[in-house]
Amino acid sequence: MLPPSLSALFEGFDGSQSAYSALARKLEPALAELPEVRVALLASCTVEVVKPFLLVEGARRGLRFTIWCGPYGQIEQQVLDAGSELYAFKPDVVFVLPRLEDWAGESLQSFATDREALRLSLVQRSQQVAQALRRHSAASLLWSAYATPRLPGVEGAPGLFGAGSLAAFATVLNGETAAAIEAVPDARLFDLPAVVARCGAKRWHDERMSFLARMPFSGEGFAVLGASLARAIRALRVPPRKCLVLDLDNTMWGGVIGEAGLGGIKLGDTFPGNAHQALQRAAKALRSRGVLLAIASKNNRDEALEAIEGHPDMLLRPADFSAMEIHWEDKATSLRRIAKALNIGTDALVFVDDNPAEREWVRQQMPEVAVIELPASVAGYATAIEDSEWFDTAVVTQDDAKRAAMMSQQAERQALQESSGSLEDYLAALQMRVQAGPVNAETMERVVQLLAKTNQFNLTTRRHSRADLEGLLNNGAVALWMRVADKFGDNGLIGVVIGVPEGDVWRVDSLLLSCRVIGRGLETALLGLLARQAASRGGRVLMGEFVPSDRNQQTRDLYARHGFEPKGDDGQFWTKALEPLENFAIPAYLDLSYDK
Repeated sequence: MLPPSLSALFEGFDGSQSAYSALARKLEPALAELPEVRVALLASCTVEVVKPFLLVEGARRGLRFTIWCGPYGQIEQQVLDAGSELYAFKPDVVFVLPRLEDWAGESLQSFATDREALRLSLVQRSQQVAQALRRHSAASLLWSAYATPRLPGVEGAPGLFGAGSLAAFATVLNGETAAAIEAVPDARLFDLPAVVARCGAKRWHDERMSFLARMPFSGEGFAVLGASLARAIRALRVPPRKCLVLDLDNTMWGGVIGEAGLGGIKLGDTFPGNAHQALQRAAKALRSRGVLLAIASKNNRDEALEAIEGHPDMLLRPADFSAMEIHWEDKATSLRRIAKALNIGTDALVFVDDNPAEREWVRQQMPEVAVIELPASVAGYATAIEDSEWFDTAVVTQDDAKRAAMMSQQAERQALQESSGSLEDYLAALQMRVQAGPVNAETMERVVQLLAKTNQFNLTTRRHSRADLEGLLNNGAVALWMRVADKFGDNGLIGVVIGVPEGDVWRVDSLLLSCRVIGRGLETALLGLLARQAASRGGRVLMGEFVPSDRNQQTRDLYARHGFEPKGDDGQFWTKALEPLENFAIPAYLDLSYDK
């Protein structure tokens, strides 16, 4: 969400090319309060024109883009030369756009006869450039997929598509390029064909400017590219929201259940029922990616549950929701209860309601909640959720996919805790099995994800990227992960600790746990594991660090509770001798195994 001073600059913005240029000039001096992302653009054609579009679209998403654009056709020269302008710029993100017609050149005219060799050479060329970039830079890489070229005389009748067509060749090439690029750490394919489709192929190309200035895209094309690229960069830099909260009447189904009854609500394979199903389908897809679903509805609970449980055309059932607030209290109250029940911040919520008055109420009462503005027609509801970008993520891990099921298991754990005589009895009854080990290629993505989005139980809230973490490890740091399973199910990879050697003192750079396992003594186990690793490497002192934020106050006394002594008066650093290691005992109720 933009500060009011920046939001005001967007008033009256009509999206025209001239409006982008004018707004970019106004925005540049006003962007200092936004987090900076340094973006380098490399292309086989001229793309300098995209800069004002990209700057505006970045600002719209709360990011300040500092943009450097390399000379056209100089992709390999800039990447392979360690002393190039690219590396002097010190980018956070590098976007590479090699057009197929530029990189393949005259070979495309006869691609039908030697397509295998051409495809192999293009894939190898891409991978070599990506690997060279990674050797010289920690920047995230977005590599543009190939859009099907427009080559008169090569394709034949428009609209025909076969195994030997140029379009089929580009499709296969993109699949192989994706595999090659994604084998390089922190590198991903950017879906340029989807951008072209969004703009429309005829409106995307500018043949005149292509001949005049090697600038093949139209002003409209650059606008769509700027928005799509800004969205992709945001997904790399900003963690997604965690929970989608849905209204029921006239949102998940058409009509009011209390008036129309189970048989009267609109839900099915004809309009508008199919549009409401599309919204449910979009929500279900988000759930499969790890987004939690919840309900906030003013309704009679029994009638609403009858529809959710029993209507034959409902795609979402009670088991799909991690929290349900169905009553006649106001929506802000419901949202606060949902956040508390799920143990997440209210700033992790995204609210969807067909009623403009309800949306405005939530905006006023809870400005930190993302409220999706729905169009007048239900036909656009599902698209509005997708276009909101609140759930965009660069990668979906296996733990993400299991998150909703884990929340269901959490209710069973809560019931066990309430029936236990003491905390010790509860922890023992959970029968926790803990697995831990050093961070490696298999666990890296999930660890980086936890570092990026864990707020509550996070002693320093340092947001290390993959490249940052790899740099620490290469310089002698130790990073450990932790997985926890219990009698109710697998919680997944939920803990991380990073220790950095500073002589014979080991500083705890990061210590964090997922909110769903707080209160089980797992932080004690993480400290104990790190202490053993530090001592085995010659460490004599473990130095804890606490960097306060508005969300991690519950961890303020962690080091004091574990016998550390304060170093200074500000409460940031705490120390404890590593010998004897018995002072870092791991709780006996944990069945722990360590993967070396």
